Amino acid sequence: MPINYGMANLSHYAYVATVVAYALAVLAFAGDFAFGRQALGQLRPAREPAPELVAVGAAAASSDAAAAGPGPTPAIPGEGHGTRTVAGGVTPGTRAPSPDSRAMGRWVQVALVLTALGLADDLRSVPPIVRLVVESAIGVAFVATITVDLDWPLRVTGVVVALVAFPVAINATNLVDNADGLAASLSVVTALALAALGLLVAPGVEASRVAAVVAAAGLGFLVFNLPPARVFMGDAGSLMLGFVLAGVSALIVRDSLTVGGGVHSVIAIALPLAWALQVGDLAMVFATRLRRGASPFRGGVDHTSHRLMAAGLGPW
Repeated sequence: MPINYGMANLSHYAYVATVVAYALAVLAFAGDFAFGRQALGQLRPAREPAPELVAVGAAAASSDAAAAGPGPTPAIPGEGHGTRTVAGGVTPGTRAPSPDSRAMGRWVQVALVLTALGLADDLRSVPPIVRLVVESAIGVAFVATITVDLDWPLRVTGVVVALVAFPVAINATNLVDNADGLAASLSVVTALALAALGLLVAPGVEASRVAAVVAAAGLGFLVFNLPPARVFMGDAGSLMLGFVLAGVSALIVRDSLTVGGGVHSVIAIALPLAWALQVGDLAMVFATRLRRGASPFRGGVDHTSHRLMAAGLGPW
């Protein structure tokens, strides 16, 4: 049965996608209103003094110990959860790996895994269930890595959300890669929005830097990917790109819980809107295919971009 791509049909689905996006924002705000304040009270102290202050404190403690004679080994401030001793081979002023530094290592590992998975899907189709399992496992591992400073109720909640949110974000980015320049341009928009949200949460944090790098890389890629495209990202690029944006989103949510005021409420509303275009298209395609009895996991020409081009609203 042919699909009607008339303007009335186009307007209907654009309306549905918009409603879905705002419904996600409302649900996020409702969840934040219900659990946000409780979450703020469950955080453990995660701040640590600057390395220079730690080094000065260690030197002062060593001098006091020498003046007082033999006694207990002096202790210096630790990473927010206790103390570290000068003796025992620990260099004064050093710090244990932070969650963000561990996240960077995890980012590299996951990027390689998803690039390999996408390349395998480009060369030979990978079953959808395999992709979903890998994406869910990756999301769980990443969120578990960056939330080590949170109490277990928040960590469990984050892991459960990541189980669904990461596959949604990764596949939403992958599915909009159906026209020249589309996935890259939408990812640039999302990355810029995430960079702004990261600066709102805490200027200079890792999330905003990574988002800015993704936006710059996307702009550079667009030079060769605009219609008519000379380079294509394929699944190897879109899966990895979707994960990086999802990882940045997870960092922003985590950091918003550690600052005071109503920042976490702003993030709860703005973050779904930063993903509205990709997730709205994903929701629309899944809903319409299920209604027609078609598989939502197979390729098709029923995405928002196809409807716009069929309505005469192409890029050129």
